[in-house]
Amino acid sequence: MNKTVIILTKSRKYKNYCVAGIDFKTGEWVRLVSMDSTINHAVKKIDFTYENGEEAEILDIVNIECLENKTNYYQPENWVYEEKYYWEKKGQVSIDDVKAKIKQIDDEYVFYNGEKNITKEFIETIPVAERYSLKLISPENAKVYVKTYDRLKHYAVFDYNGVNYGTLGITDEVFNEGCSSEGWYKLENISFVLSLADIYPADNSHYKVIASVIEN
Repeated sequence: MNKTVIILTKSRKYKNYCVAGIDFKTGEWVRLVSMDSTINHAVKKIDFTYENGEEAEILDIVNIECLENKTNYYQPENWVYEEKYYWEKKGQVSIDDVKAKIKQIDDEYVFYNGEKNITKEFIETIPVAERYSLKLISPENAKVYVKTYDRLKHYAVFDYNGVNYGTLGITDEVFNEGCSSEGWYKLENISFVLSLADIYPADNSHYKVIASVIEN
């Protein structure tokens, strides 16, 4: 099955990538997943490299051969792609084009609550038709905090629908490279794509991460 996807995330996951976007025809979210369970079905760089050697970039329109919709309890948007075919770039769009086309679950929060994580048990109480793991928002009062722990880490603090969200990790590699010194950075005129990450066994929770920071 061929799907045409507008790419909206290309963020780090298990030393590979989380790649997601929206279906060009329907506006619904699509998370591209590989068949490789050893990397938690992340996407390898070679898989989103076009035949001409260029990489798929944010806001590219891409034709991708997919095999099946492989949902799980927290990520219903997962589509397994066929790894033997090149992805084919068909064009580009603006973030305004995306906002006009996108269809999302109506939720006043970022993933069901105002916290930075959500438990597996809580997700399983949500009706299947209302579950989602990707969301595009226009945050308010957004700032980034960069601090060195075992390595340089990036976190965002922002408001959305009157709720303050603090210390959500940022996995957008390109954005993080632009904030390479410790301290606070103010963000203006941007959009976030948020993703619900794989389960963290220590507390049986899924953490909310900012997978993409896109200039408006």
